[in-house]
Amino acid sequence: MNPAYSYRIHGLTIRSTMEIPELIPAIPNGSADIAIELGKVPANLSTITSRGPLWQVGGRNFLLEVPTVARYLVMDGKHVVIEPMNGGVQPAERTSYAARSKVLF
Repeated sequence: MNPAYSYRIHGLTIRSTMEIPELIPAIPNGSADIAIELGKVPANLSTITSRGPLWQVGGRNFLLEVPTVARYLVMDGKHVVIEPMNGGVQPAERTSYAARSKVLF
């Protein structure tokens, strides 16, 4: 991952390969608590220990699908891979969705 953006939220340092305009930028300082990048996300985890209609848990991994928006894979609570669907989501829609669901942060 080649992070281009740094943020701080709730005391955590976030490094991301994508801009997240809803967050306040921070000066890179030390290692990141959370890394976010765009990439391919599997439709299913290789090992599933619990699941719901739109999510799966397996070991230290969490997979969430938000239909028509994106699939999110969280690994070890520190690394997030996002695969946007249908060309991604505009910033206003991301803000509205995040505020309603509190899924990302």
